[in-house]
Amino acid sequence: MTYLKEGQIDLALDMLCTYDDSLKEVSPLSEELRSSYKRKFTMIPVKEFEMSYFSFSEEGLNDLKYNVSFGADIEGAPRTSYMFNPVKNDGVWHLCVKSSMQDVDELMR
Repeated sequence: MTYLKEGQIDLALDMLCTYDDSLKEVSPLSEELRSSYKRKFTMIPVKEFEMSYFSFSEEGLNDLKYNVSFGADIEGAPRTSYMFNPVKNDGVWHLCVKSSMQDVDELMR
């Protein structure tokens, strides 16, 4: 999130992965997904952020939610949320994007 706030979108995207739960496999972002996220983060630049929720419950299914302000006026700025899925794979933590198809912790509902 700090990289996004600083406008270093490519560095932020370099940190993100995807996770296939059925294969238990972590992969870099596809070019298509990377392009989509780059477009999104460019159009909606992060001005401020705060972690609003986290839950580490399984090796491949976790929740990390950030509330994000974007726009010039931080006080009244529009807000959105970004969800991530930290995954421990082969003893290494990876920051994966959370897809709308993945489950979330029941407390998030």
